[in-house]
Amino acid sequence: MTVRRSFLAALAAGCLTLTACGGGGAIPEGGVTEDAAAGGGDAEVVIRYGNIYPESTSFGQAINDMAEDISQETDGAVQVETFHGGTLGSEQDEVEAVREGSLEMMQTGTAGISLYVPETALFELWYAYDDPETLVTAFESVEDQLDDLYQAQGFKLLGAFYNGPRSIISREPIRSLEDVQGIQLRVPSSDLYVDMANGLGAQAVALPLGDVYTGLQTGTIDAMEGAPDDVLSGGYGEVAGYYTQDRHVYHPLSIIYSLDAWNALDPEYQEAIQTAVDEASESQRDLLVEANEKALQQLEDDGIEIIQLDDREAWAEKVQPASEAFAEQFGDSGQFITEAMEKAAGQ
Repeated sequence: MTVRRSFLAALAAGCLTLTACGGGGAIPEGGVTEDAAAGGGDAEVVIRYGNIYPESTSFGQAINDMAEDISQETDGAVQVETFHGGTLGSEQDEVEAVREGSLEMMQTGTAGISLYVPETALFELWYAYDDPETLVTAFESVEDQLDDLYQAQGFKLLGAFYNGPRSIISREPIRSLEDVQGIQLRVPSSDLYVDMANGLGAQAVALPLGDVYTGLQTGTIDAMEGAPDDVLSGGYGEVAGYYTQDRHVYHPLSIIYSLDAWNALDPEYQEAIQTAVDEASESQRDLLVEANEKALQQLEDDGIEIIQLDDREAWAEKVQPASEAFAEQFGDSGQFITEAMEKAAGQ
């Protein structure tokens, strides 16, 4: 039995006990103003889309393609204004704005959507997957159940983008599990990531993505974690010289729409948007693979040492108690997700 499969078996057993809850955030006042990539013009519907990642990433490219497809499919009646690079604030800011209706659309991982649907954090437990295909299968198999939970919180789930594998870029080399003990490791503002990093033996530091470059530059943090494309596009290789491929997370980013705004759309517009999202989700996976391959090569060309681990299974075993403790919070409410993860992993 692989580490992943033994982990998922323990996880499924641990999910039968307790439950959990979440919190919220707010978008900066006046945030949706001057950075739109496409003006509304004479459009009947203008959709504002928030993206915390740079436009150059696979997400930004897929979002731009989606926006163009929606405009073409509706003959310009529906236009999408895109706000890349976190110009509207943090992930928490944006997801709260979607819930309130001051922003129509975004994609969000556990740092955002799990504030309202906490079970979704289970998808991002560290070392739960060895490849992205397993994650895609698991997520898509429970999408209808997730949509019910999302709608109860004011969101319409349209699909997902995918990211990963997240690994660690650091100021000093990390070649073994011993090297990660005690380092100041930046993670998203999520209980899950804090618990996972601490369980690994690092000291988790929750920082907004916009503060990470300066944190590495000044030594406030020793390391951060992210997929190769995110690491390259964020410029973190300029201030940290080692990228350790522990591949701890492949994760979904739920593409969500403000529920009230969605219900107010004409059915033909809903169909056009959904079709464009489906196509963007599929193309983004290919873009991500290509972008990660190019990013790793570019990081290496830029002088970043790419470190392969010989003891990844030991890393997975180290974090497993923290993973099981986190999963136990959800009890029956998270069981459908852990069962989907098991099935996708071939159990």
